Amino acid sequence: MGKIAKVQRAPSLRDQVVLGVLQELQDGRFSPGERLTEEHIATTLGVSRTPVREALGILAQRGILSRRHGSGFAVSKPSLKSLEDTFELRRLLEPYAARRAASEIDTAELAELRKAIARLRKLVPSGKASSVAKTNRDIRRLLFGVSRNASLAQAIDQLSDHVYLLGILTLKDKSVRALLLARHESIFKALSARDKHAVEKAVMDYLSAAHRSVTAALGAVDSRG
Repeated sequence: MGKIAKVQRAPSLRDQVVLGVLQELQDGRFSPGERLTEEHIATTLGVSRTPVREALGILAQRGILSRRHGSGFAVSKPSLKSLEDTFELRRLLEPYAARRAASEIDTAELAELRKAIARLRKLVPSGKASSVAKTNRDIRRLLFGVSRNASLAQAIDQLSDHVYLLGILTLKDKSVRALLLARHESIFKALSARDKHAVEKAVMDYLSAAHRSVTAALGAVDSRG
């Protein structure tokens, strides 16, 4: 008897709302610090308020939203101190993960990473900031996944959540996109050579540029608020 494939369950309405809210955030329809209400999200997505309430609670647990005093939620806006703390941790974890990747990466994984960087290159001139951010995240997940340490890769990904929306704001600037591409190309070159020291330096350069851009974006959001 042939093997029967498992039935794929359709995502629950709550999970669909989570994805819908994330897409709204990634498309720049809400800014860090902006208030979200169940009623507005329910109307925007065309669903009842119950799954919206559940979805917003999940996003708050993930740190993407924060609970407001009284009622409702707001798009999380990191403080300057939490931003500094996040990048301090990233500087500890990401270079180490990249060094591991330089030892572990194989030809097929290099090819996959090359394709992802090529997608980013096409987006630099006129792609949506949310698309650039998503492709950047895809590249980073490929890179750190090659470290062969799932817990390490997950920790890096969760740290990235804290600055993801601010990162989208920075990627509206074409010069920032071009710099992002150049940093990824440097990382890829070092990985291709299996050069641990070069890949560590390239990742540190990436983090320094990201830190400067996101800090500037936070300052712009603060000045508007």
